[in-house]
Amino acid sequence: MAEEGELHPLAAIVARGQCMGCGFCVATLSGAAAGVSVAMARDEDDGTYRPVVSGWEPGRETGSFLCPGAEMDLPALAQRAYGREPPDPMLGEVVATSAAYSSDPDERMRAASGGVVPALIRLLFDSGRISRAYVLGTLPGARDGAGREISNAGQFATAHGSHYHPSDFGVGLRSFLEGEGPFAFVGLPCQVAAMRKLILERPALQRDAVVLISLFCGGLNSYRGIGYYLARHGVDPGAVREIGYRDGAWPGRIRLRLADGATKAIARIRGNNRAMVMHYMAAFQGFWMLKRCRICPDQIGDFADIAVGDPHSRRFREMSAAAGGGGFSAVVTRSAAGQTLMEEAAAKGYLAQLPMSPEEVAESQGYTLVQRRAAEAYAEIDRKLGGTPPHVAVYSALRGKESATARRVAWIDLIKLKLDLRKPLPAAIWVWQVAEYLILRFPLVEFGRRLKNIIFNR
Repeated sequence: MAEEGELHPLAAIVARGQCMGCGFCVATLSGAAAGVSVAMARDEDDGTYRPVVSGWEPGRETGSFLCPGAEMDLPALAQRAYGREPPDPMLGEVVATSAAYSSDPDERMRAASGGVVPALIRLLFDSGRISRAYVLGTLPGARDGAGREISNAGQFATAHGSHYHPSDFGVGLRSFLEGEGPFAFVGLPCQVAAMRKLILERPALQRDAVVLISLFCGGLNSYRGIGYYLARHGVDPGAVREIGYRDGAWPGRIRLRLADGATKAIARIRGNNRAMVMHYMAAFQGFWMLKRCRICPDQIGDFADIAVGDPHSRRFREMSAAAGGGGFSAVVTRSAAGQTLMEEAAAKGYLAQLPMSPEEVAESQGYTLVQRRAAEAYAEIDRKLGGTPPHVAVYSALRGKESATARRVAWIDLIKLKLDLRKPLPAAIWVWQVAEYLILRFPLVEFGRRLKNIIFNR
């Protein structure tokens, strides 16, 4: 293996596990020596997308590029974007919070949660305020998502739902950044933060940017992890041609289309037995998560105009059941433009809104938000485990104030990433996950309730 000094900086970022495959490096690379190029390529072993550098040798000009994977400094970017660090360091900059859902029943059911994003994109196109939008979509016959520019609301149909394994988000990004016309941008928190940086640096983007919309994000898992869970249900991961994670009633099932044309629906949490839920948690919440996603300070789109995600609470589960499975979205507006757009969408009947306090939004994200705001502790522990973490910084009010539980969970999360699970032992993984669920991750006072959940399949 080459020494890091002999690697192009992008190759070094990949080698350190700091890349999450967003593609902003490819879209922004400039000033490299003649003949040097970078392209995203899928690793067929684990399904991740990584930049591959061609035509470069040590001593030649590497070029400059934007990489949100190598650095995510919340205080620094907040000062540039908002002129201050947020008064609420857990939720970030907040103008208002609410819950909402699309007034179109079909749109609401197709969406990842309540259909807020497609409803807003529809309003923006209908009103002529944007001529283009960048979204992550999935085309028929494609297992992975791909970033694309759309020019009308109807094209958003390919972007409904969630993507829990890696996608080629940046494939259309360079042409989008070089294009003209008012736009909306929809992405994960890291992608939105990168776009915010570019808007602050490029006058043309600042002129054309109408709204940045972020989706709440718990992290991406390699396709190998998704395949682990599918295999528990008798599905050959290599036979999957299409996969969706939000089929049916909120929060949705996994829907597959296989190589032989057959379709299959698989439960996630709801409608699953507790034993299989342990396998689901193992696959989607730790063992196969991308390292950069695990060491991340931003779960809820701190630099979006509007941030949207699932409200994981009993109140919304009960309301969803009463609504026939229609979902809801927790919404945080972070700018006057974002708040104005939400108010207009409600006034014109694109969205229905419900009160949801900032405290309820934070509580609905549970320990995931708490752990994201402990990212500096994750970086410290990664170094102790021999890793080279990205440069991450949380808000000043949170620095050094992680709870003992948060630090314990950080050790657990990062040790799991050190395991070689190319040939996992399902029984061992299940036992680990049960132990984590009962005693390792959560306070011991919850042990009795969680044990009952397992015994009585709750």
